[in-house]
Amino acid sequence: MIAVTDRPASAPQDEPEDAAASGTGAVPEPPRDPVPAEGDPDRPDGPAEPPAVAVGVETVIVQDRGRWAVEIVVVFSDGVVRRRIDTYPTRARAEISASLIRRAADRDL
Repeated sequence: MIAVTDRPASAPQDEPEDAAASGTGAVPEPPRDPVPAEGDPDRPDGPAEPPAVAVGVETVIVQDRGRWAVEIVVVFSDGVVRRRIDTYPTRARAEISASLIRRAADRDL
């Protein structure tokens, strides 16, 4: 059974307040300042750029090492981004995946 009792304020403490006083050599960390939010003008790297708006999207199916890969091509006003989504064992499965990805991407345009 553990009994908890309040210690009077004038009683000496058995344990030191911080790790530096305990002789372990550890130095307590200073309190951290809150990090400015992204887009805050006080942030060191300045305000964030506005998000790029996609102009168009395409899905492409390519054969790669005996499998079928689905890639998405997103067109922005300042460039094009092409990323591989996944590979599938059959072209039919890749076409189903490409169709679903394309429909979801068109919904967000």
